[in-house]
Amino acid sequence: IMTSRGCPFQCSFCVAAQMFGARFRGRSPKNVLDELEWLRDEHGAEGLSFHDDTLAFDRKRITEICDGIKERKIVLPWGCGTRADTVTKEILAKMSRAHCNEICFGVESGCQRIRDSLKKRVSTEQCENAIKWAKDEGIFVTMSVILGYPGETKETLMETLDLVHKAE
Repeated sequence: IMTSRGCPFQCSFCVAAQMFGARFRGRSPKNVLDELEWLRDEHGAEGLSFHDDTLAFDRKRITEICDGIKERKIVLPWGCGTRADTVTKEILAKMSRAHCNEICFGVESGCQRIRDSLKKRVSTEQCENAIKWAKDEGIFVTMSVILGYPGETKETLMETLDLVHKAE
């Protein structure tokens, strides 16, 4: 499901802002929770995937969704994608308790210089922290990476592979 549209980050390689606009617009937590119950009760959903560009962009909203999943006893495993700089230890703990079992971080590269050229505006430390925190909560971590971006070298490729191995 998609619970939001729009991405304000405007990374140079991404079309999300062109497709959905640069302003984040999230559905209300109640609306999302109602849809989750509908999918479970009417369609027998056994799990789901959030296809938002950055599910955790609005921390208050993702907190309310996770709290609502627990309150309404919506016991469905789910996965999502988000940026490493939008999560905290506490948010990932809430997501895990709300049955999030997989998260994909768009890290793009293990090399800060390459990330900077992509206009990603996320630090290596933020990436490493997000990966560690998610793993500490028992969430399976995947990553989106770009290999062969202009300026890529064997050394920058190795930095990316090293970061990917941290998620193992």
